[in-house]
Amino acid sequence: MLRAIEFKDKRFETKDDYNFFDITSDNMIILCNNYRIMHFLTDEIINTVNGKAEYNNYDCDENDIGKAKSLLCFKLQRIIEINEQKITLALEPSIIYKANKISDIWLFDCNKKDGIYKEYIYPIDIFKGSCKTWNKGKGKDEIYKNICNGQYGTYDGNWIK
Repeated sequence: MLRAIEFKDKRFETKDDYNFFDITSDNMIILCNNYRIMHFLTDEIINTVNGKAEYNNYDCDENDIGKAKSLLCFKLQRIIEINEQKITLALEPSIIYKANKISDIWLFDCNKKDGIYKEYIYPIDIFKGSCKTWNKGKGKDEIYKNICNGQYGTYDGNWIK
């Protein structure tokens, strides 16, 4: 199982560990802001596990090294498979209904500052109240609604423009 990746490419924001992806299960979901960065991150994860992005640090079982592959490549979604583990990257926020726990949901975005784009990845559960919302009776529905309303930052509907 892949457990973590520290992205070291200069494209990633390193402040506050926005370049650290802590994998909590075999069913991870990453909601991306746009098509371009979704495909970049997919390739970066696959290349890291397969030894082609040696500049990244990662924690992975020995039998998983070299086993990452693209299981699905679609405009709205990408699925990476590493033996039995799956990482789903998507543009449409309804993908969160696939999650089993809130720690499975991550967001990936980029910002332009001083003419330079910086990309960052972060878990949705860092937002105040998100875990409490998830644990309520309609947790996934409320999380979905909050994502669509822009409460968690990344999602702004940019992918449909």
